[in-house]
Amino acid sequence: MIEKFNRSHRILEFPPGSYVMAREELSDGKLSPKYQGPLKVITRSSHGTYTLLDATQQELPRNYAPEQLKRVTQALDTPSDESYEIEAI
Repeated sequence: MIEKFNRSHRILEFPPGSYVMAREELSDGKLSPKYQGPLKVITRSSHGTYTLLDATQQELPRNYAPEQLKRVTQALDTPSDESYEIEAI
């Protein structure tokens, strides 16, 4: 029974400081985005939910369950150190 549960459920953990996208609860329509973010993880509560910061460094009013979050490799507003120069087209 435990093996069956483990095959169908993933245990997700996000370390503090990592960036995630949060699933929108209410949709404005078919073409509206399903996720908001990127958001920064502040803490994980004892119940397993996460407190998040938005792009303006304000804490979101509610906590999110791990199933509602998706990891992002790098924040979109963070500039990358890599730059490329094109010689010719």
